[in-house]
Parts: sequence; C-alpha cells; structure tokens
Amino acid sequence: MTAPPDDIRAYRARDGECQAARETREAERERQRQEQRAELERQAKEAVARMPDPVCGQCQGPLNGDPYRLDPREDWEEVPPADGQHCPNCRVELARQPKSRIGRMMRRVTDAPG
Repeated sequence: MTAPPDDIRAYRARDGECQAARETREAERERQRQEQRAELERQAKEAVARMPDPVCGQCQGPLNGDPYRLDPREDWEEVPPADGQHCPNCRVELARQPKSRIGRMMRRVTDAPG
C-alpha cells in the first residue's frame, strides 16, 4: 500500500522545515564559537599588554638593554649570550668577575677590577 501524495508532500515540507531549523541552529552555534574565540584572543592580548617589561636581575634596567651603551673601547664579542636574567652590561660585568675563590679574594685584597 502506498502513501497518499498529500502525506508525502506534507512529510517533505516538515522535513524541509526541520532541516532549515537545524541549519539555523548550527549557524548560531558557529557564530557564538567565533565570538568566544574573538573574546579569548582579545583577553590574551590585554593580558600580554598588562605584563611588565622584563628587567635585569642585577641593575633593574631593561633586560633587552642596548649593548652599545657599553664602553666603546670594549670588544663587542665579549658580551656573553643572553641568559634571560641580565642585561648586556651586567652580563659583561659578571663575565669579568673572577670565578674562583682565590680570584675573588685577590680582587678584594687588591681592590682591582676583574
């Protein structure tokens, strides 16, 4: 037994309405996801903007200080690589300090640099 043509048309009409409603809901969900993503990105940018610039652990100056502020008579190759804690000037000073106990004692006794 076959269904009357009116029932098939009614079924297709209801199915079309349901499909349109599904597509509308999905489009709304996607719009909400995009808004949430945009809001999270905005918050992340604000958080980065609020973060203080890193400072040197020794002199409290800018961590990414200008290495050219060093004495121009010095050899630029002496600047140790960035360590994330000290500016270029302090890295040079720390590299010049004696590393051994005797070297530190001699420096105190003679009050000589390096």
